[in-house]
Amino acid sequence: MDKSIFIILLYFILQVNTIAQNIPLSITLNQKADIRYSKAKKIEVHEHAYFGGSKPVAVTEYIQFLNKNNLVISEESLEKTKFFYNHKYTIDSLTGLKLFHASERWDPFLGHNLSLYVYHYDQHGFHIGVTHYSPDTLGRKISKTILKVNERGHPIDLAFFDSKDSLSKGPNSARYLYNQNQYILTHLSVDGKKVEKDTLVLNPLEDYKFKNPNKKFNQQGDLLWESISRNSYKLYEYKYDQQNNWLEKKEYIVTIDKNGKKKKKSERFYTRKIEYWKE
Repeated sequence: MDKSIFIILLYFILQVNTIAQNIPLSITLNQKADIRYSKAKKIEVHEHAYFGGSKPVAVTEYIQFLNKNNLVISEESLEKTKFFYNHKYTIDSLTGLKLFHASERWDPFLGHNLSLYVYHYDQHGFHIGVTHYSPDTLGRKISKTILKVNERGHPIDLAFFDSKDSLSKGPNSARYLYNQNQYILTHLSVDGKKVEKDTLVLNPLEDYKFKNPNKKFNQQGDLLWESISRNSYKLYEYKYDQQNNWLEKKEYIVTIDKNGKKKKKSERFYTRKIEYWKE
């Protein structure tokens, strides 16, 4: 299989899997898009990665449409021949919360698939669950997710059930470090044994406001430098439009050998085209 096709397929499979409910998805569900200034109407994104080679490989290309609150109302892949996806969201005009998510996916290996996700909230507007239906089989329920949230509305426990209401995946739990804009995510197996832990950013658009010795940000609030280990770190370079939103983002990994010599390697780069709402 051609390497570029394999990479696209891998991304597509991962993209499909991320639709399944999890704690990070619940946290980002109603967060605004990566637009810090002005109101974007449309964003076209192209992502390339090097994967150890000298030539970049296209990973994903997609376009997003946003409302005037910078919330994504639809997203679709620009690749139309081999792999395709299209997501559309219904947003409550009063609360600004996403209520429904209609998903269409197609690829030559898995075929065509339609899905509908219904998001559930409590009386405080906190996201507490999602039900996944299959519209092409008369609305058959595929899965259900139940979330337990804390006093700030962030999920602390998640359970994933199949169409027969049996626990089908290991539960997730999260512990929050609000003074660091982070949370610790724990993945468990179905039998309750710990699988792994990840430390993730709670709100990327607000991360520059928090003191962190392992990160540096520029005046636009975008990440410039991030420590990976004792002998390596990431560097980021940007080009901006007149609204101070980035149009080009380059990511590098810098390693330091035992003699203190640094080696800078290109990791991936992104380009964006942004169309704004007229004031």
